Amino acid sequence: MAAECPTASGADVPETTCFALVSYSDSDKDWVLKHLVPNVERDDKIVQLFLKDRDFEPDVSKLDAYSEIARNCDKIVVLLSRSYVRNGACVWELDQALSSGHRLVPIVLSDCDVPQTLRPFGPLVYRAGAGDGDFWERLRDTITGKTKDPSFARGRTKTFPKLPTVLTPRTADVSAVCGMVREARVSLSPMTSAGDRTHALPPMTSAGYRTHALPPMTSAGGGAQHVVGIWGMGGSGKTVLAVLVAQALAQEDRREVFWMTSGRRNSVLENLVDLFADMTCSYLPFTELSDIISAIRHHTHDKDYVIVLDDVRNVEHAEDIIDAMAGRCQVLVTSRDVQVFRALQVSQVHNLKTFEKRESETLLLKKIGLSYALDPFDERRVMVDVILQACGGLPLAISVGAATIQNSEDVNVWRSTARALKSHGPSTKEGTGNRHVSNVLKSFAVSLNALTPALQRRFVLCGVFPDNVDIPMDTLAMLWRTECTNLSEVESQRSAESLIQRSLLLEGRKPSTYRLHDIAQDIARPKLGDEEPSVHRRLIASYRAKLGRSLEDCWDDGYFFQHISYHFKQAGMTDKLMKMFVSYSWLKVKLERTDFFALLSEFKNVELDLPESVVQVYEALTLSGRVLCADKTQLGAQLLGRLTKSTNKDIIQLLQEVEDRSQVALHPCRQCLTAPGGPTIGTYNRLQEAVLCIAVTNALGPKRVFMGSADRTIRVWDLESCRDVSVLLGHHGDVTALAIRKDDAILASGSRDSAVRIWDADRLTLLCTLEGHRGSVNGVAFLEDGATLVSVSSDQTVKVWKLDALPEPQASNVMLSGSHLTPITSIIWPTTKDFEIETVPRTQLLSTSPTESDDARDLPGPNTWLCVSTLVGHTGEINGVCAFHHKNMVTTCSNDNTVRLWDLDSLQSHCLEGHEKAVLDVAITTDDSFLVSASGDRQVGVWDVDTRDLLHKLVGHTDMVAAIAITPDDANLVSGGGMDDTTIRIWKLREGNQVGTFRGHGEGIKALIAVDTEKGRMLLSGSVEATCRIWKLEDAPQDVAPLLGHDSPVYAVAISRKGRLAVSGSRSGELKLWNLHSGETEAVVRSAHSRSIRALAVSEDESMVVSGSKDRKVKIWDVSQDTETSSDIFRSVQPSYLFERSVLRGHVGAVQCVAISQDSKLVVSGGWDNLVFLWNVQKGRCARKFVHVSYGIMSVVFCKQSVVACARDNVVCRWDGLTAEDKTKRTVVRGPSARWLSYPAMMLPDEAKIVSGCPEDERYCQWDRIGRQSLGSCGHPIGSVLTALAVSCDGRTLVSASTAGTITSINLSTSRNDVTHFVTQKEVVARSELKKQTSAITILETGTEGHTVFLTGDVQGAVKMWRTDRGADVVRYVKDRFEVLGAALGQITSFCNLSRHLAVSGSGGGTLAVWDARERRRRDCWEAHDAVVTDVVTTDGGGRQTILSVPNTRLVLSASLDRTIKLWFVSASSYQPLHLMFLPRDCPPALRLATAPDGCHFVTGSVDNKLRAYDANTFELVKEYPSDYYGVNCVGFTADGREMMCSYSGGFLGVWDFNTGECVNAKRDNTTRRPDTWCHFSAVVPDTCQVGPIVVTGDSQNKVTVWDYVTGDVKHCLQVPNRKLRRCSQEVTCVTVTSDGSRIVSGSADMTLRVWAIAPSGETNLLCQFTFEHAPRAAVITDTGKICVGLSNGQVCFLQLKEPVIV
Repeated sequence: MAAECPTASGADVPETTCFALVSYSDSDKDWVLKHLVPNVERDDKIVQLFLKDRDFEPDVSKLDAYSEIARNCDKIVVLLSRSYVRNGACVWELDQALSSGHRLVPIVLSDCDVPQTLRPFGPLVYRAGAGDGDFWERLRDTITGKTKDPSFARGRTKTFPKLPTVLTPRTADVSAVCGMVREARVSLSPMTSAGDRTHALPPMTSAGYRTHALPPMTSAGGGAQHVVGIWGMGGSGKTVLAVLVAQALAQEDRREVFWMTSGRRNSVLENLVDLFADMTCSYLPFTELSDIISAIRHHTHDKDYVIVLDDVRNVEHAEDIIDAMAGRCQVLVTSRDVQVFRALQVSQVHNLKTFEKRESETLLLKKIGLSYALDPFDERRVMVDVILQACGGLPLAISVGAATIQNSEDVNVWRSTARALKSHGPSTKEGTGNRHVSNVLKSFAVSLNALTPALQRRFVLCGVFPDNVDIPMDTLAMLWRTECTNLSEVESQRSAESLIQRSLLLEGRKPSTYRLHDIAQDIARPKLGDEEPSVHRRLIASYRAKLGRSLEDCWDDGYFFQHISYHFKQAGMTDKLMKMFVSYSWLKVKLERTDFFALLSEFKNVELDLPESVVQVYEALTLSGRVLCADKTQLGAQLLGRLTKSTNKDIIQLLQEVEDRSQVALHPCRQCLTAPGGPTIGTYNRLQEAVLCIAVTNALGPKRVFMGSADRTIRVWDLESCRDVSVLLGHHGDVTALAIRKDDAILASGSRDSAVRIWDADRLTLLCTLEGHRGSVNGVAFLEDGATLVSVSSDQTVKVWKLDALPEPQASNVMLSGSHLTPITSIIWPTTKDFEIETVPRTQLLSTSPTESDDARDLPGPNTWLCVSTLVGHTGEINGVCAFHHKNMVTTCSNDNTVRLWDLDSLQSHCLEGHEKAVLDVAITTDDSFLVSASGDRQVGVWDVDTRDLLHKLVGHTDMVAAIAITPDDANLVSGGGMDDTTIRIWKLREGNQVGTFRGHGEGIKALIAVDTEKGRMLLSGSVEATCRIWKLEDAPQDVAPLLGHDSPVYAVAISRKGRLAVSGSRSGELKLWNLHSGETEAVVRSAHSRSIRALAVSEDESMVVSGSKDRKVKIWDVSQDTETSSDIFRSVQPSYLFERSVLRGHVGAVQCVAISQDSKLVVSGGWDNLVFLWNVQKGRCARKFVHVSYGIMSVVFCKQSVVACARDNVVCRWDGLTAEDKTKRTVVRGPSARWLSYPAMMLPDEAKIVSGCPEDERYCQWDRIGRQSLGSCGHPIGSVLTALAVSCDGRTLVSASTAGTITSINLSTSRNDVTHFVTQKEVVARSELKKQTSAITILETGTEGHTVFLTGDVQGAVKMWRTDRGADVVRYVKDRFEVLGAALGQITSFCNLSRHLAVSGSGGGTLAVWDARERRRRDCWEAHDAVVTDVVTTDGGGRQTILSVPNTRLVLSASLDRTIKLWFVSASSYQPLHLMFLPRDCPPALRLATAPDGCHFVTGSVDNKLRAYDANTFELVKEYPSDYYGVNCVGFTADGREMMCSYSGGFLGVWDFNTGECVNAKRDNTTRRPDTWCHFSAVVPDTCQVGPIVVTGDSQNKVTVWDYVTGDVKHCLQVPNRKLRRCSQEVTCVTVTSDGSRIVSGSADMTLRVWAIAPSGETNLLCQFTFEHAPRAAVITDTGKICVGLSNGQVCFLQLKEPVIV
């Protein structure tokens, strides 16, 4: 990789050497070599730098070398310059550095825009002169760790307030507070860490109200155990004591301490964002308080931080900050108000008392400058007593009073000070409530009166500044010059120093800044009186006059842009302030100079009635908060995307200013984002997978939401605040159903793991697990009595459970619809091993491991549920259940297209028929009169329960209706679309008419519920996109207007070269023609194709459109201006029409790309089937047919007399000489290696399951034949992917290996998978030979002592033998855990077992080898194939059973890339070929093999997505099984041989009936359609462009690669910035490029479209970007900069590339 891995193992390198990786741009290379290297690397070898131009090996990718060294070095030095921040590779290096976790040493070489990710890292280091030795010494010390220079600190500097120069140590107080903290820490055991705190969110009573008991201050053991308080009156030294305590805890206890100041002006959101940046050393955009609180909870769940919260005034804000802490974190609160501690329920509060006389005298004398005690006969002694009595022992009062004595030897000064303090009245100690006559105020008044009138005036002027802010010296001087214009800088500095000496000013936290104590502020501000507004106006005028230009161009002194709006408000200049709020110039410069929170706080802090235009801008900024936090340059584009349709004149002027200034490179041409003012209240988006079900508490008051997800968890959160309460773990499959009992005491959940779990909804603990279903539990419902629970399942049964029911021996058999049923009488008692609860600390969980006695004592009845009835009637999977409100009845819906009403008294059912497809959800009105049903036939049914008549069929959805809900008043019903239809529609229930539509989700709706709250009626909608939206549901719901586009995701777009027309195609097969000038639709063809449109092209003369589809057809459309056409297949909006000219058939796979020749006479198309067709447009037939060497062709292009096609694995084929068929030449070029979304998988025949790795993470997955999926951890490092796995014959042991080099095993037979490590991540890092990835595993036998033997093969051909009883926990050294049996030629690709101790392997060198585990050696090895062996399996051989009479012999089938399949007779000592089969030319090589249980057939899987069955005796093809999925990972038979199961890339499962060839089941988990269905997106540029013949490829590794398709060399690697996405396994979702190759456009799963520039010199820059609300799926750009984008929600957006701005 690089020179040497950064370790100190070299003989010539001292053990203390610090290794630092340097990240820099090519333009800064000279500075690095001439200055950095000689000044940092010296003869002592204490520091060793790693440079890409000196230390990286030339034959290794620099990106790969950088990644490896970044993981292993000690420090990373980042050299920032203009060229660095503009270079895509450097941005990628910076992202890797930030994610490495190492300490960064950033150095700014030139004036540049510091990347947003480095903004929280505090002050940066600027380049000093070449001869500045001090700079180089500090840099070396920082790299070696000898100094804690905050300029180089990792993360934000965690600074405490400065301590006074004269300090009296309060040892007793420090010890007392530290003791409280340590004592409280002991009580916070790990078991009670994740949030077991009584103060957080108290349990809810049966009435639904929270209990807030405020214990007295002296109560022991109650209250907030993790909070310690310091209480003292103003000026008593609380902050100083807190600093001393923080220092003691950091130094003595080695705890990380973070400081936050609350005060009067407090933004809890900003404080928490800063705190999170401090803790994580990274900056993430948060715009919602609930999100940042959840993020901090997640981060601190295993931490023991100390957070100091100083000067608390607002209890609510303090609660928010305290509630964000989890784990063993503690909060130290200081306040002058004792009621704060009572409200926070703090049980341990230290009462900070005033100084005793001796301490007061010591402080006074030190402050004056006397280092000795005064003689008793000294005249000043009397004055000391008077001063101390007046100050009352308060440190602040003493310090201020002492500051008036400038000459310690002048008795007259002492006497005048004592007389002044005494004349202000007697001492008072009433505390903070009587501040105006307090001792501190007296001291301040005396100190102020001792000043000259000029200094007094300057101090009074300081009262115009806001509370608790740092004031730069320049700003202070500017204010004073408003009254004294001749005041020099020197005089200003002296005045500030004089005020500091008098303690009237304090030093700020930043250099050359000052601040006022809040008490000083209370003195200065009243003295201004009525003239305060004029002072504010003079300060504003001074700023305006500074440069004589507008306020936006004013100089940045660190104060103006942060606080000038405060001065406008105080000056009464609200009109000017409102104009600033709608001025793009001001908004832009404010955002650039500060941050998003500062910009938004201006609107919040005005506290005035805002005009409509200002409200619109504020709401637009709020909606775009996440984007603007991450990328400030998108301000103008986001405003354009949201406010374009506004008719307000101020908004129109604002948008015009955006256009005129051209500061944003990508401008939306029309509104493409959600406009402000919609019905959306909020969004809960902290899930990882789809939201499948929702339940809400019933009682009035605060509502608690329970949300089931595909990540197997139940999230509990507060509806009002959107804050997490808890996360319930226990299910082993997707949580598909939730129901809460009417009294809110019990929650029932159903899952795909076939279990129903009962939870205490108040204490959030598991009560019991109900088992009995044999399929996924799709619905649960409580009946009115609360003692009856009904569950429905995909096993077509309805089970009735009773609470505390006793079995009835005399129960008679139940007859239903001719079915003979026997009641089930099994009792499932609660167990603690079946579940675990992960709490997010907002509520107290009284027990995470409840005992039976606890449950029996606290619940109203015995915690026993008994299944009393199992009802059968449906003939398909049951999808949902709903209980009647006043009857002992339930209703169910099923895939058999029916709804059934069940009477639980008579056990009779009635069938309601009327839907044409599966019924997916049902709901009943509160009076039990009406029933509504949602169906896959795109209709909503309204039924009369009494007559069982279908009253209405509500039509409006464009796809299946997946969810239904009824409002509490039974007036309206709400329906949610599934799959392609992402709308929510509101209907009048009785009238049947639609009254509103909500839009906003990007994927199908899975759950809906309407609730009445204290703030009005709300609707909660859960979606497959892992979000839950909260909507305002009014009687007349506000309609959300649709944005331009389709009703389903857009996968293809194209623009004509002239830039007048664009065309888009959707997943539903709809085709639309657009006018680019107006942005309006010109023509629509509803069913242009029967399946999704994947490819589009427009001819240069705009007369023809070509479309390719997943229906395997290519269609040619004429663009006609004929207005008299009468065809009914289109709808014309403008005078342009689409007329189908011809349908071109020939492809046997989905058509992925099309292109039109320049003269519009030829069309070329490519598809998944590795075929490229050249079509004659005029004749409408195939002119030429080419065969690509690879499958999955993603792009094609005409290049003069050639056709170039690129496949998904970056293999390019070029066919030259198209005009002469006999002279056509094919050239093949292989580009950079591409990662397929493939992963190891194997079939378990006896269990009819497939066990596989996951394409996007380190987990394993189990599928059964009906598509149910369960995920589990193998113990590999996060971010790795499985490379090999094997399961033992008994199905209990799973052995797996990962890309991180680790090898583990787990026990699948237990609910908790205990991991045994054989190679750990730490060992891989330490030993380079362990980094060779394991490519195949097989498990051989179970030894006599219960251990298992398994073999592993790696990418270099080595085969090792391991024993499961010799893991890392037993054997210390990894070399002692395995034995090397030998090696084969090339990578080990597969294993199969001959016996309990023999195995056969296939290799990349075409060899087969036999391995003996007993003799620990390789028995035999032979050349079996001419290319890579792709798979080997054993078979019984069908009619060749006689051969198998010899012990330890089997028949082995092997497949290879040489297009052959061979049958071998293999024994322990010999091998013999029996049969050879060559595959036909049109059949791709077999990648996977499987044999039928009877040995008569075998099946192959290939890259053309087909399974092929062959006769094992004749080797003749029996049947083909085509599929729409791609990438066969494994194929196998069930134990009975009737069905085949196949695992495909992207997480798809196919189940086939072997005899009939029918696809029995084809599913993907959670019905999600994420972008990992496609691995690579590419665009080919002809060799006529200025950058040469290139291919631009976007892949799942977050990269855009530019490579030469003639040589195969990589030219550029553009790394998309890492946004830390929630659930995106593939980043780049589309790529396109201009015809000259100078501009590249890429879309990614973070919903951002990026434009890259490639200069003729080869330099690449990220020009600009725009973030949508949904992921882009297709994009195209013209040479004029017009961009058309298709989004995952069906939108079609048009953008214009303006003059670029470097971001």
